[in-house]
Amino acid sequence: MIKALKFHKIFIPVITLISMLFVSSMAFSGLTVNTGVITSEGYFSGSFGSSRNSANGIEYISCTFTGHDNLLVCGATDRNGVSKYCYTTDPDMTKTVSSMTDSSLVIIRFETTYSQCTSIRITNASYVEPRN
Repeated sequence: MIKALKFHKIFIPVITLISMLFVSSMAFSGLTVNTGVITSEGYFSGSFGSSRNSANGIEYISCTFTGHDNLLVCGATDRNGVSKYCYTTDPDMTKTVSSMTDSSLVIIRFETTYSQCTSIRITNASYVEPRN
């Protein structure tokens, strides 16, 4: 009985200390998500950082705005070489892309008949892989 008590007196604090160190190291290292380019029917997404940092040399994602035409064209190619693009002149969507940074995660939906963008979502977050 005494040996069991000594074991618990040592074991519980050691496990608690190890758990605290593990959790604190996770808090200091931070979450990083590699969001490579994904293409699908009516959808593409990815982050500028992950696509730029990819080793395959194929992935890309971009948006280009031409002010005099008020035309926004976005496109992406995934690691398999599948490309998708869409365009819009919607002022709200063109305004949305002004919040992009070189570390943004971009999620775009479009209708497939005329490749017209239907929604653009930009996420700027600490977990999005930055461009190197």
